[in-house]
Amino acid sequence: MLLGYDAATKAVGPISKIFDPAGNKWITLGNAAKAGIASVDEAKVAALQTFAAEKYLTVTVVK
Repeated sequence: MLLGYDAATKAVGPISKIFDPAGNKWITLGNAAKAGIASVDEAKVAALQTFAAEKYLTVTVVK
């Protein structure tokens, strides 16, 4: 899942996309139930749409 991010306020936003392994691509959360992903249905999408980050950590990947 990809979370939205507001760079101006440095706030984590709602879930914006979910990965579709069958199509090997990111799709919008609104289209997730229609994509035919076995573990995703309308009820789960509705629950994910209410997600709000309470706390988060900043992670930096160093190569």
